Amino acid sequence: MKYLREIAQIVTRYREKNLDVIDDEPSQGDTDYISKLYYGFKENKVTTDLSAAELVYGAPKIDTKYTTLKNRLKRKLLNLLFFLDIREPDFSEFSVARYQNAKNLFWINTLVGFGARNSSVKLAESGLTQALKYDFTWNSLQYLLVLRNYSRFSGSERQYDKYDQMLRNQLRTFEAELVAQELYERLTIRFSRSAAEQPDLIDVCQSYLSQLDAYKSSIDSFNFNLYYYRLRAHAKQIGQQYLESVNTCEDATQYFDKHKHVAYKLLYAEFYLQELTCFLQLREYTKGKELVEICRPLYIEGGANWFNFMEYQFLLEMHTLHFKEASEVLLKTTSNNRFQFQSEEIKEKWIIYGLYLDFALRHTHSDSISGAKSQMDPDRFLRTVPNFKKDKRGYNIAILILHIIMLLEKNDFGSIISRMDALRTYRNRYLQVSTNRRSALFFKMLQIMESNSFDPTVTAVKSKQYFDRLSARTSDVVEVQEGVQILSFEWLWQAIIKMLEEKQKQGKL
Repeated sequence: MKYLREIAQIVTRYREKNLDVIDDEPSQGDTDYISKLYYGFKENKVTTDLSAAELVYGAPKIDTKYTTLKNRLKRKLLNLLFFLDIREPDFSEFSVARYQNAKNLFWINTLVGFGARNSSVKLAESGLTQALKYDFTWNSLQYLLVLRNYSRFSGSERQYDKYDQMLRNQLRTFEAELVAQELYERLTIRFSRSAAEQPDLIDVCQSYLSQLDAYKSSIDSFNFNLYYYRLRAHAKQIGQQYLESVNTCEDATQYFDKHKHVAYKLLYAEFYLQELTCFLQLREYTKGKELVEICRPLYIEGGANWFNFMEYQFLLEMHTLHFKEASEVLLKTTSNNRFQFQSEEIKEKWIIYGLYLDFALRHTHSDSISGAKSQMDPDRFLRTVPNFKKDKRGYNIAILILHIIMLLEKNDFGSIISRMDALRTYRNRYLQVSTNRRSALFFKMLQIMESNSFDPTVTAVKSKQYFDRLSARTSDVVEVQEGVQILSFEWLWQAIIKMLEEKQKQGKL
């Protein structure tokens, strides 16, 4: 009863006289500007300040009045964050608990500021129980600080020692979680610069894993294990140990099965997607297809992770030569109303995907599905040639290859010859046979084609040894498909030889 009286007294004295809410629909009067602005955002009718001012005031004018209106709306929206309808089944058990626990912490910090000891302790005790259950380590530390502080008023040193020991244990856990998160983030920073694998990171990965292994025997929090599995799976993939990476992903999902109250579906999807990338590299396409079907219901269509999933599904369809299905994936992705909000790099990537798909469809005598064609026409691509400046071993390889085959389609042999010196320099500078084996071999075959005046028979004979090496099904040295191989190099080379044969018959060589 004491804690309820404390809360009632604080609320009675300091509550706002009028709750700051926003109407879902603007009123008929001309003065309900906040509701008009909110309605514009809600219905996706405004994307710029000028369009917002036009909607609210009838004129695209930005002034102090409009700036004040935006600030008032922001304050109202932030207040409404305390009244979100976060509950199952729309949200996972973990997400519901996280939202509730965050609100609980706000209440406690507010009550502590008013000296409401009884209600603060009561809420901290229940909040701590929930935080420990769901491994909200940072929240646990804050609850324990409150409980240890107030326990001194009980006169019980035993109670104080209890909370002090729990606090120290949580601090050790939090330290391990921070280290695991930091090492994983430091590793993945490198992959924001390039889509290609970076075997030079193998020693770094081993060092990181050794650091986490030192914690693993004594730390068993969900957050620590999550980052441990993430780091280990990436490290094995970087080392081209794809089966071991798959095994790590399976270990992670089995761990999630034992902690279903914490493991939400996107965590499963994350590791399934990692397995899918490994099966692409191993060319285990049947297993890849199975994972696509497992992943599909785990993603919210239009979400950031969904776009990532669609990318791998597209690559899988391309590598299994299911070009009709790849067209459907391309159309579904690029026509999604959230696609316009993706980064320019992602949108450019899908343009490149579309151009590869159009090439594949042209050379299988198929018509692309209406609307599925690339938004960039081939002539414009040849004029501009997009360049992933930081990505010297990833998407730039795909772009360079695409550029050459499109020049070949247009019978622009002179431009191909003039680009070959640059291609040789690129191959020697950025591609190593040990780590970029397949693209290095493919570039060599393109050079054979050019040096033999595009003669299909001579090119096929002289490139056969490289084609055979390219086709060897070795799982320990195959190269990452993402960003490097959008189409199978084997299929692409056969299409090039066939194209040269047709041109020879037509007298264009």
